[in-house]
Amino acid sequence: MIKRVQVKSHDYHDSVRLMQVSEMIRREEGIQEAILMMATANNKKLLDVAGLLVDDAREAGADDLVIVVVAASGEAAERAMAMAERLLTEAAVAAGRVTHRSLESALASLPQANLALISVPGEFAASEARRALEHGLHVMLFSDNVSVE
Repeated sequence: MIKRVQVKSHDYHDSVRLMQVSEMIRREEGIQEAILMMATANNKKLLDVAGLLVDDAREAGADDLVIVVVAASGEAAERAMAMAERLLTEAAVAAGRVTHRSLESALASLPQANLALISVPGEFAASEARRALEHGLHVMLFSDNVSVE
């Protein structure tokens, strides 16, 4: 059994998409487990319980992507890691996604926008929602551990 763990710093992805990609990789021959998740405190606890929280993942932050593969061989593990990268990249390209690192950059690119979809780790969600509201946007918040207040 071969374990591969990769941490991609500041590479945030929606949790639903990460679950979909994880499932697609799990279906591949020679793959026993595939987990793609953001390195939030709760997700790191899950990895720890499964015995998959290695040093790099332990030190990762909430906006870091963790990719874990357990495979029958090194070759299968490498194929799975490449597949994860390809699927995440293809999803972004197919969606026509342009990555913006700030709300201001996104608004400059799409000034007619009236809605902000916020899907970031809970500890950052409230401040991002406030900023969007201050720019006159409607907000849909898809983040966990955010109080109504």
